[in-house]
Amino acid sequence: HPPPDGFGDGGVGVRAPASNRVRGRTVSGVTTGVAMSDPESKAQRVRTLLAGYYGHAQSSASPSSLQQRVPSVPPIDAPDFDPETWVCDTLRDTSLGQLSVKCQQMKREAVALNGESQMLVYENYSKFIAATDTVRDVAKNVVEMEGKMAQLKQQMLLTTEKAQAVDKNLGIRREQVEQLSGVRSLISKLQAAFEVPRKMETALDVGAVTLAVSYYSAIAPLLAKYGGDIELGTTHVSSKTTTHVPSRTNTHVSPFVDVKKAADTQKGVAVEMLIGKMAAAATRGRAARETRRNNRDDASETSKKETDNPEDPTQTATSKSSHLTSAECVCLLEKLGVAREASRVLFAKSHLTCMEGALAMAARHDTSGSVYPPPSADPRGFVEKLDREFLEAFHQFADEFNALFPDGDSKNYLTVVSKKLFSLYFAILKKALDVSTVVPPDSHETSVDTKGNPEPTGPKLVDAKGLMAALAVMAADLSGAHRLVPRVGLGDRASEVVERAVRGRVTAAFLDLEASLVDAIREAEEIASGGGNDLRSAGERVCLVFAGGIAQSLTDCQNLLEERPVMVQSWRLEFEGLVKARSKEIVEKVLQRLVAGTCVCGETETVCAYDDERSPLADASRDAATRFANGFRDTENISLAAVTIANFVASEGIDCITNLLQKCFPRRSGGDGNDEWENDLRAKASSASVRVASEFTKTASGRITSLIRRTTVTTNWREAREPRVVRPVMDAVADEIDGINAACAAAGLLDDVSQSASADDPGMRKQSATTVHDTSPFTPAECTRDVLTATVVAAVLKSWQEIIAGLTLSKGGYHQMELDFAFLEAHLVTEKKVGASGTGALAKAIRLLLEECRDTAASRSVDGTPLDPAIVTRILSAKGSRGGSSL
Repeated sequence: HPPPDGFGDGGVGVRAPASNRVRGRTVSGVTTGVAMSDPESKAQRVRTLLAGYYGHAQSSASPSSLQQRVPSVPPIDAPDFDPETWVCDTLRDTSLGQLSVKCQQMKREAVALNGESQMLVYENYSKFIAATDTVRDVAKNVVEMEGKMAQLKQQMLLTTEKAQAVDKNLGIRREQVEQLSGVRSLISKLQAAFEVPRKMETALDVGAVTLAVSYYSAIAPLLAKYGGDIELGTTHVSSKTTTHVPSRTNTHVSPFVDVKKAADTQKGVAVEMLIGKMAAAATRGRAARETRRNNRDDASETSKKETDNPEDPTQTATSKSSHLTSAECVCLLEKLGVAREASRVLFAKSHLTCMEGALAMAARHDTSGSVYPPPSADPRGFVEKLDREFLEAFHQFADEFNALFPDGDSKNYLTVVSKKLFSLYFAILKKALDVSTVVPPDSHETSVDTKGNPEPTGPKLVDAKGLMAALAVMAADLSGAHRLVPRVGLGDRASEVVERAVRGRVTAAFLDLEASLVDAIREAEEIASGGGNDLRSAGERVCLVFAGGIAQSLTDCQNLLEERPVMVQSWRLEFEGLVKARSKEIVEKVLQRLVAGTCVCGETETVCAYDDERSPLADASRDAATRFANGFRDTENISLAAVTIANFVASEGIDCITNLLQKCFPRRSGGDGNDEWENDLRAKASSASVRVASEFTKTASGRITSLIRRTTVTTNWREAREPRVVRPVMDAVADEIDGINAACAAAGLLDDVSQSASADDPGMRKQSATTVHDTSPFTPAECTRDVLTATVVAAVLKSWQEIIAGLTLSKGGYHQMELDFAFLEAHLVTEKKVGASGTGALAKAIRLLLEECRDTAASRSVDGTPLDPAIVTRILSAKGSRGGSSL
């Protein structure tokens, strides 16, 4: 062993400095290590020492260490190192001083290498000893192992010889053994097959259809192969085959024919049972959905029920099979050999029963005892319940169907089935939400409220916002179904329902307004026929109903548009056109009803020809026309009330509609403020007003003319003497004219002064702009009190002139006529009974007619000398002083 504290060559010991023992070692003046405590540096040191000891310094030492140790000299232990050449080259190329330094350096390196080698041996001495012992033991064990391997080889040779002998002995009978083994297996299967029909029957009797199906599926291949006729000595030929069999082949009826028949019988029972269980599974699914909905807000109660009724893990096959799902039933049907197409149809039918039942119940929502909320009162509740009952069942059906039958043909079948179901679904929604199909309450069918006032009967209108909310629920619920069956086109069908429902709601709103207007107009006509004491309030009530109903209807339309604008956005322009058309129709139908209630059929045309069977105003117009056809002629006050209503429609009514439409549908920039349809409405309203006013003046003038005709025809004008007083009939005529004027005032008609004062009103200006003034004094150009009175007077005077033209008057008779004319002129023109002033156009027309009457009387008199004006004045003054008509 080397000395523990020194190293040297030839007994010369060199002790390393203390600093090197602690921090590292110095080789050729270069530090090669770090602190001994560093594991990495220690490992590097050991590798370096081993490499130096075993002569692998170039391959094992790091490149940096080699460079530090011999920076420019080739390794001495290299195979091609030539020491003599190296020494010669060094002596030739190196100076003496450098040789001295190099010599000292090489000595130091030799000493360091020697010390490192001894250190390496010192540190690994125990390992060398252990390696020596291991090599000795391995050499000993190898000898023993070689003996055992020889013994093993001998045993393997013996085993191989014996195996070859056994194989040689058994090879002759192996085929027979295999055949006998197959026969034994087949006999076991046959024995089990003969027992299957009985086992199936027993299982089906207790409801274990799953067990019965497992029995059948186990022998199904055997029955398919041997269940028909077989051939002895040849391949199997089915009893249904048409292949020619040689005459030498003997056919045999398989004993499995009876087994197959019995098994098929039980198979049919199992199929029927599975069909029933699929229907029961659909029913249970519906009940489960209902239970989840009821317990959705009470999770604790649901948890309690699940805890109280845990699933029994020891359920028998019977109890499990009694709760089969539809998917399990389909799998069992396929195991029974039912075709996939047939299974698909059976699966669909089992769910269709439940879904069609939900749709049938929804279709009877309008019957007594229905569980559905009435759509007219709660449309959203109706749609939500329908979707819960039908769409949830459809989602379950479609999900299971797509999972069980993912092929393309099945998807086509699902599309066909879904189209039929959703046709019923949308038909129910159309009927329930399309309120236009509900006939509004009949104006002739009324009930009496608690105060004794008549009120209409019939269904109420569906709330506009509630209707749009219901349609939104429908659209949202159908989105999930659309993802399941995209080829059904549910989006388009839903849009159709939305459009139909919105259109129906708009129509129903205006039909309801028509019903209210029919009641109000009929009430006004009844008041007018009874004497007209409250004619103005009756007309005002019709006007209020018209204005309020129009406002309500258009507000409903605005709610329909603003509640769910996305649902109407695609056909907004059509919606706007629909609302405007309905607004125009309501005005035209009201005018038609007013005209029909005052004009004889055949004598005048109607304003517009509406023959809508659902329209209450159209029905009322037809009823009024029927009354005229039956001889009803008491229309004077009715005409006066109609004039008031027509005036309101022509002025304020159309303005109200225009303003509300502007609010609902703001005009786009550059639009004309006076639309064509508005001008058309004003023209029709003015025309209707003039026509009913003409009917009023015709009736009133006819009544006064009849009075004049009776008194004129019964008088002997040829023998008449000079007049002393105005005839009493003139007082009656004056009273009648005053009564007409008063009736017009009572009906709310303005006189010319009030009409001129209200000319600044925009509606009145629009009405005046659309009124066509007739120059004839016998047709009212405007529906004011003065114009109507003057028209009546003009018609009376014209008729009186025609009566006088058929008479022969004496001088006294002529003077009597002249006195009567002067009285009427003073009463009508001078006292301003007609016209805003005595010099107005109406007054001029009256004076002109009176002059024509005087000229006609003078022409028919035997002496045309006129009566002295002083006498006329004196007689009229005397009449006024006696309390007659004031002058």
